Amino acid sequence: IGADAMIALIVAAALHAALGPSRVLPRIGAGALAACLLWVHGVYASIRTHDNVKGWADHSHAEARWVREAELDDTRVAAQQVFVIASVDWISQAALPTFLHSQGRSVPLRSHLLSGGSAQAHVLDRISDRVLDIYMLGAGMDGTFSGSAYRGSENPFHGGEQVSLPEFSVQVVSVSRGQPSCLRFSFNRSVNDPSNVFLYGYKNGLRQPTMPSVGTSISLPHPSLPHFDAR
Repeated sequence: IGADAMIALIVAAALHAALGPSRVLPRIGAGALAACLLWVHGVYASIRTHDNVKGWADHSHAEARWVREAELDDTRVAAQQVFVIASVDWISQAALPTFLHSQGRSVPLRSHLLSGGSAQAHVLDRISDRVLDIYMLGAGMDGTFSGSAYRGSENPFHGGEQVSLPEFSVQVVSVSRGQPSCLRFSFNRSVNDPSNVFLYGYKNGLRQPTMPSVGTSISLPHPSLPHFDAR
């Protein structure tokens, strides 16, 4: 508010000088100053605001469509638990069941985000029938786990940390720059159990990867940003 008041004061003073009895050149200079300020902080600011609002609206529509077209079977998902391995959009990360309900879609039993590495490629390594290691490739990135909405930056991760939920337990196998670089998930049933659905943010949308068999691994590219041409 203070900056806006200062700009308004300068514009008023410049207009007063431009319309006053002073000589021609100072009046022209004052008028030019007032016009520039009005253009930058009035017209141009309005254009930028409109473009920013449109950009965020387009992004919101893209995210909504991205999740609406996720590879989920409405006839089965009510009896399934969805595990989002990694994605860029906020809806699938934090509000998948709520969003599906708002769209009149069937809602999964529960939904979990497994990796916060939304800008990192991943490797899935199947250790056993129920155990899956997820590697986040490259150096740890600020705000992916520590420094995110889930954990403060003053609390970096350490190898050996473990959390248990009814559906699985997860252990930090290794870290990079205070962020997990490998997480070991031990599920309460086979990874391939029909009640489990794994999703990943591919270029063509939220799709189910072919999970690796025991003793093998698969590589996944970094998750893709939502876009309108998802099919």
